[in-house]
Amino acid sequence: MSFISITAVEEHFAWLKNRSESLARYGEFVALGLLIVTVSLISIMWLKQDTRPQPLMDPYLRETFEFINRLEEQGGDQFWQSVVKLSLKGRSPLYQLLTVPFIFLFGRSEDAALSVNVLFEAVLLLSVYGIGRLAKNGKAGLLAALLVAAYPPIVNLSKLYRPDFALSACVALSLWLLLLLLKTRSVKIAWLFGASLGFGMLIRHFFVFHLTVPTAIFGLYMALLQTHPRRPSDLKETPTWLLTKLRDPFVLYGLLPAALIAAVLTASWYLTKAADPFFALSEDSGDGHYRDAGVSRCGIVFFLVVCVDHARRDFVRLYPLVRHWPGAWPCQATIIHLGAGGHISGLVHCP
Repeated sequence: MSFISITAVEEHFAWLKNRSESLARYGEFVALGLLIVTVSLISIMWLKQDTRPQPLMDPYLRETFEFINRLEEQGGDQFWQSVVKLSLKGRSPLYQLLTVPFIFLFGRSEDAALSVNVLFEAVLLLSVYGIGRLAKNGKAGLLAALLVAAYPPIVNLSKLYRPDFALSACVALSLWLLLLLLKTRSVKIAWLFGASLGFGMLIRHFFVFHLTVPTAIFGLYMALLQTHPRRPSDLKETPTWLLTKLRDPFVLYGLLPAALIAAVLTASWYLTKAADPFFALSEDSGDGHYRDAGVSRCGIVFFLVVCVDHARRDFVRLYPLVRHWPGAWPCQATIIHLGAGGHISGLVHCP
């Protein structure tokens, strides 16, 4: 009788332990959802209370409203021509296109156009949480998401009708999927990662400066070095070893299709005639503030050296302050990764 009672008590405690773990896991998702909802509500309240206008000659806002005028006047008869006119000197107009439904729903205003950034805020917070969860645990992910939500440059970007904030969200999403792919070697995750790369390139062409090198390094690692044998036993066996690696189902059905998805999405705009002005590297980007000709004048090696130097100095300054926080690594990694590509973008945009 006592044996049965002890067994029942042990089973009851085991059930309670499993129940508490389940509640803790779901509690993290609930907390993340509450954080996203809170940040979204704050952004919406800010949109309603802030009456400062965007710059009168802001090209993104102006071209978006003109695009809607053409849609209302011409319908869908000349949709592609309208999309081409929406582009700024050959840049992909996906960010402006994503704002059109919000303008139709909430009216033609700056606030309605900025509502699209609320969507990207949710993507950013979810992605940073995912990075923190992969790096340590759910609590670290929640703290990282909270820190990014309160990071002043990120908050400032979310209040501007520019694709730069959307670019931050896309970089965080791709970085999360890349780390998740490295851990799981999932074919579905690989496809999602490829789609995120193509989507990021369509949001902002400077996306290429953020993830090209990490994608190439991790891609080669996952294809060749992550599984055994990691090297050929003999130099003569190198072709056979490479062929075996390329026949891996993860490479055949995961990495290669992911690369194809990213290439197709990128080419869907940048290989069209509409993107011709973009490749011409015009001195005037159309907004009076930026120039793309810096790429042709400055070497990419110089950009990378400055990028790494800025990231190193940021890390040296910030690490002693937050090294004991459980969410410090994913938060700092995300911010420095965004800042590294941002330094390159800023140099390219130098007047």
